[in-house]
Parts: sequence; C-alpha cells; structure tokens
Amino acid sequence: MNHACAFARTLDTEKIVVVVPRLPVALTDGKEIWPLESETWQKTAVELPPEITAGVFRNLFTGEKVSTEIFDQKHRIFMAKVLRSFPLALLVR
Repeated sequence: MNHACAFARTLDTEKIVVVVPRLPVALTDGKEIWPLESETWQKTAVELPPEITAGVFRNLFTGEKVSTEIFDQKHRIFMAKVLRSFPLALLVR
C-alpha cells in the first residue's frame, strides 16, 4: 500500500514538491496521530522527476532544509526527513 502522495512542478528555474502522508492511521497501528517518527517511514522515499536534480529544498511550512539524495540512480527525497516535524511539506527551490 502506498502511504505517500506527492507531486512536483517546475517553472523556469523554480521548483516545488508537495508531499503528504496517505492513510496515516494505517501507519500508526490505528492511533490517530501524525506519522512523524523516522521508524514509521524507514526507507520510504519520493522519487523526483528527471527535471528535478540534486539540490536543497526549503519547506515553506517549517523552514527546514531537505536535500535530495541519489538512491538506485534516481534523485529522491526520503519521507523521514521531509515529515520529521510537520505532517505536510511544501518544498521550494
């Protein structure tokens, strides 16, 4: 089951990625809490489209910075890093 929903958009040099958890209660053993712990997401990652390469994004909701990582020769952002303190992410670069 997929527990994340994400989409990316680009305009000239600007890039955004939106990431949200999907069906979070299934990830928290039925508890109605946001799945922010890194153990919840383990190695779950959002694969970025080819036009979004390596770089650092800033989460507009939290101000935190998140770096892309290469995994299996693709640029990804790991959910544990994106959702470490807030259950939604609007990443800009």
